[in-house]
Amino acid sequence: MSMYRYGQPSRSASATKTQQTILLLILLALVIVCVGLAIVYSSASRANNNTHAVLVSQIKIEVNAARTRAGQLLPTGGSSLVSVMATVRQHIHATRTINEMAAKIYGLGNELVNTTLITNCIELLDRCENDMQTGAVVTGTFSQLSEAIDLLFSQVSMLE
Repeated sequence: MSMYRYGQPSRSASATKTQQTILLLILLALVIVCVGLAIVYSSASRANNNTHAVLVSQIKIEVNAARTRAGQLLPTGGSSLVSVMATVRQHIHATRTINEMAAKIYGLGNELVNTTLITNCIELLDRCENDMQTGAVVTGTFSQLSEAIDLLFSQVSMLE
């Protein structure tokens, strides 16, 4: 039979107090780390939201400008037609660049707009320029280009 009536002998008060202090310090360190992570996450989330808002705003501006200029293609003639075409191409190129930046930031497959729509606009611009150089009738191609840009505009308009 044991000398002690209730099992193990009691620990000294100083050893228990030391363990409690260590546990309290560990708990305090964990709380500080959690608060720090929450602050970092909040800041990163805010930056992500700001980046997305800027990209969406800029792509809307570019597509709207391309749409406005493309609407001027049919009534325009002569040398100003080349200038209008160049401006439309510039805005479509900027749209493609912004879309590619979004894909690089958010990962492949997370573009702001469907890349096929942008590619279609570029191909129609190429066809318009080719038709103009060969002297072919471009009215139908201009109409197709305007429709393609309108479709791109409708997709961009849904972005938030």
